Amino acid sequence: MRQSLLPALLFSVLLLTTACSGGQKQITQNPAYSYLTPGAKVYLQYNLHHDPSRRIYNTNYQLPMVMPRCTPVTIVNMKKKGVTFQLESGVNYVWAFEKYVKADRGEHFGQFFAQQCDDVSGLSEIDQQGIAMGRPLEGMTKQGVVYAMGLPPDHKTPSLDQDLWTYWRNRYVTTTVRFENGVVVEIK
Repeated sequence: MRQSLLPALLFSVLLLTTACSGGQKQITQNPAYSYLTPGAKVYLQYNLHHDPSRRIYNTNYQLPMVMPRCTPVTIVNMKKKGVTFQLESGVNYVWAFEKYVKADRGEHFGQFFAQQCDDVSGLSEIDQQGIAMGRPLEGMTKQGVVYAMGLPPDHKTPSLDQDLWTYWRNRYVTTTVRFENGVVVEIK
């Protein structure tokens, strides 16, 4: 009798273990972003610009509504077309994957969401102002602009070493930020 229960018991334990781990689907196979799983609490690294329907595009449109950096969120689910995450208030947002971004979707998402929020207190006063406003200002550093606006889409700005960064305000209008020696000198 004991021998016939052992295989059934082992099968039940295996089934339970598989079911429990099945909900922890990762968005990328890159081990640097293994923390990005449903249920994980993460923090925005950069200001996020979203539309009224609480949609954020991985193209990083510079829409008028800004969710401030360091906002804690919980990942709800991860699908091929996007990631749903929730604020502590219970409001859900969707990070929508568009075709324009060349980077691995999960890695790109992981650059915006981390396990802790970066300390930017060492940045200049002008960087702090731009970050608080969610937009670039003349005199800001490249690092300050990234925290204020997020990463520029890599299909127009393939390297942050470039001196001209292109952001999209929407699908048709762009904003360019020109740097000299790593400092903003022009915004168009």
